[in-house]
Amino acid sequence: MAEVHAPNGQPTEQAIQNNNTEPNAAPQELPKQKRPPRKRGPNYAQIHSKPLPLTVYPLPAFHPSNPISLLRLCYVYISQILSPPSSHPAKLYIGHFDPDSRSIHVTDPAHVRALWEMGFFGKASLSRSEPTWLEREKTKLRDVASGGRTAAEIVTKQRREDRRLFKLERARVERERIDLQRAVELGGVAVEAPGANGDEESKLLTELDPSAGISGQTAVPMAVESPESSDSNGFATAPAISTLANGVSHAVPNTDIPTVEDEEVPDIPEPIIQNQEHLQLTLEEAFFLSFALGVLSIKLPPTHPQSTSSLDLLHLFANHSTFPPAQPQKLRPKIPIPSLAINNHHLHARAVSHAIAAAPLVKDPTESSLRVPLTATPLTPQPPTPLSAHPQPLPAPDSTFLLNYVVYHHFRSLGWVVRPGLKFGADYMLYNRGPVFSHAEFAVIIMPAYTDSYWSTGAGLRERRVKGEKDWWWLHCVNRVQGQVKKTMVLVYVDVPAPLSTSEEGQGDVKALLGRYKVREFVVRRWAMNRSRD
Repeated sequence: MAEVHAPNGQPTEQAIQNNNTEPNAAPQELPKQKRPPRKRGPNYAQIHSKPLPLTVYPLPAFHPSNPISLLRLCYVYISQILSPPSSHPAKLYIGHFDPDSRSIHVTDPAHVRALWEMGFFGKASLSRSEPTWLEREKTKLRDVASGGRTAAEIVTKQRREDRRLFKLERARVERERIDLQRAVELGGVAVEAPGANGDEESKLLTELDPSAGISGQTAVPMAVESPESSDSNGFATAPAISTLANGVSHAVPNTDIPTVEDEEVPDIPEPIIQNQEHLQLTLEEAFFLSFALGVLSIKLPPTHPQSTSSLDLLHLFANHSTFPPAQPQKLRPKIPIPSLAINNHHLHARAVSHAIAAAPLVKDPTESSLRVPLTATPLTPQPPTPLSAHPQPLPAPDSTFLLNYVVYHHFRSLGWVVRPGLKFGADYMLYNRGPVFSHAEFAVIIMPAYTDSYWSTGAGLRERRVKGEKDWWWLHCVNRVQGQVKKTMVLVYVDVPAPLSTSEEGQGDVKALLGRYKVREFVVRRWAMNRSRD
């Protein structure tokens, strides 16, 4: 076909249309939609710059080539000696002990944000880990008012609904095609070209695949799911559907996604929502913040004694570290026992009755001979014994709370971020900087080691909390799980000391008690013969 050119040498509009209608012409590609810029995320390095909820005042650097730096160093050093600044916050963080959930709840939003940002302590009650429930609820209300969908829950729900409808439609078309093919095979008639009888099935097949009626065979309509696109806020949107016709993929643009130019952001006031989320601290985290750092004040329920010393918290947390919680031994009140005396000699009531029965018989009983000189001292009320006179005994050296806290304190003091590892079948997970920066590198499993000679005696064998030892089958199972989730398993052996004597228990020094434990670490890796042959 000859082309018609304009006087300036360019093809005319009619020539372009004729070229596009040629049978062998390749289909035109739709113009690519302009991708909106993604919203920048928060700067986690600045938000989580402090590894602990403490303020550190380092000395300025000294440069030998700059003599002014020496003067500045001396000034800061002398000023900190004369008036040392406090590393603790102005007001202690407040936590409330909940015996039902065996955790400490922090309800103040400022305290929640401070404990999470400085050390990743606790877990949000209405979120996965970081307390983001309030922001998500505000975004959801803004979406409802503006008709958009930028909240994570709305985007996820819409994407799942679109996929569900897509799969249902694909299953319906496939089922109708199979029924049509089965009817043709049973009837023994030739397959007519789709669209010849004008039914809806043939029209649908013709629209999905125009080449179905050329070869005389029914083509299977195929629909593939294109990669998910993202909206202006970085969330994934509904997938665009593309059909396959003649082996060429034709993309169907999703016109529901608003672009930056077309989207108009209305002026919506900030929704007012009461924050219902709080931070849950484990017993080990709360004791570390209270005893080791001294930045947390724990409020106890009215049913518990209101003493919040480190020793009292140790007793309380050790009793609630297991389920059901161990009840403290109640002191039985002293009941005064009357004293009996015969001839001013104190005797037991049984001895008095025996003395009366063994008395010699009198031939001529008189009133005076039948009298027995029996006297009884009156019952005098005794004052109640104060609780401080009978201190509560220390928890067992191999109690669950003591072993867990010793390991938690050990890794926290080394700079690791320690998080619970129940999801991966471990006791703790160790993060290098925090959950927002990278995944956990190590999975910690606590192993009590009874290396002291006391635990080999008869009394020590009876008082052991862990009677048996782990077998190799358990070790292989746990190691396989950690290998699948790309974690390195660390067996932490805690040497359990012997129980303290009565005189040592009366001192009540928590620091000396925890100093008697020793921690040993062993890294276990899964060995594969075909990969580690050389």
